[in-house]
Amino acid sequence: MSEFYGVKPTFEFYEELQRAYDFFNKELFSGELPPCIITLTRRKRTLGYYSPERFVNHIGEMVDEIAMNSSFFSISPLEHILATMVHEMVHQKMHHFGERKSRGGYHNQEWADAMEEVGLMPSSTGEPGGSRTGQHVHHYILEGGQFEKACSLLLTEKFKLSWMDRFPPDWYLEDLRNKARIESMEHQSRSRAQAEDRGIDIEDEQDRDAVDEVRKMVETDPGRDIEEKFEELRKIGVVVDVDESSGKKKTNGSNRVKYSCPKCSTNVWGKPEIKILCVECNAQFAPAC
Repeated sequence: MSEFYGVKPTFEFYEELQRAYDFFNKELFSGELPPCIITLTRRKRTLGYYSPERFVNHIGEMVDEIAMNSSFFSISPLEHILATMVHEMVHQKMHHFGERKSRGGYHNQEWADAMEEVGLMPSSTGEPGGSRTGQHVHHYILEGGQFEKACSLLLTEKFKLSWMDRFPPDWYLEDLRNKARIESMEHQSRSRAQAEDRGIDIEDEQDRDAVDEVRKMVETDPGRDIEEKFEELRKIGVVVDVDESSGKKKTNGSNRVKYSCPKCSTNVWGKPEIKILCVECNAQFAPAC
């Protein structure tokens, strides 16, 4: 095995994660974050987490933990994986240098401001318009922000993560497919509207403009893009089909899912994919970890 790979996989993988941490610590945090131990996790519905002073050595020195969920590495853009690491690094900064302490896992105003400073917009939905604070807060990358600039610099140095989990979560694969279907329908609707505005009948196979319009629809269809990505992953052994992985990953036997309000942390249980609104907070419940 070692002769085939040349470098031992554990060394190779963790060296890459450490390199990313050191790079962002220098570029986004002025090198002020103390050393930590980076670990891998498969905790459900968690992209990563930060745990202060989690490890100790034989002389009593303690270091923090930043955990990264490797289950998402094969199906998430590298920029998103690295953004998760920086998200947890902001938690680390708040623990060591923040002025306001919050309960474990809570994302307060000071943390939210620090996120924006490094180019990540906090959002309970992971999209524009979500709450910046709360128990469950994700983020999205700010265009032209510090993270995007730093990440682009790192990627120009041919940075990569050489290893990935072969079994990404079924629910996330379905989310990607559903999102692609919606984007595909919206894309086709826009393309048809544009064709009609130009007086093109895209059902007319004899019309060259119509043929070109259909080809454009197919080539830029988000649904096609995701399936091409999945096909590339299949070729290297990543399981992206639910039927293939049914023997590996069991569904919830009770068929009940725990949901939590991102603002008040109220919990409820219901069937998978149900849409629930917290009337008190006017926020949509999200699947809890």
